[in-house]
Amino acid sequence: MGLGAYPAVPLATARRLAGVYREYVTAGRDPRAERDRDTGKTFLEAGEAYLEAMAPRWLNQKTIWQWQDAIHKRAKPLHKRPVMQSDLGL
Repeated sequence: MGLGAYPAVPLATARRLAGVYREYVTAGRDPRAERDRDTGKTFLEAGEAYLEAMAPRWLNQKTIWQWQDAIHKRAKPLHKRPVMQSDLGL
C-alpha cells in the first residue's frame, strides 16, 4: 500500500501513516478499507475513531485523558472540517 510520493508526502507524515496502518493490521483490520472509510469523515469523527481504536492499548488513564482533551477541546476549531482538508503540516 503506497502512502504517497515525496515531497508531496513528507517523510514524517509517511512514518506516522505507516504506524497507523500497522496498528490496523495488528488489530486485524484492512488498512486500505480503513483509509477509504476515513476519507469522508470530519476531523472530530476521525478523532473519535482514533480514540476508540487506541484506548485499549493505552495503559494509563492520564494518556487517555490527554488524547481526549486534545481532540475534544484543543482541536475544536477543526471538528467540522473534512479530514481530507485538514492539512496540519505533518
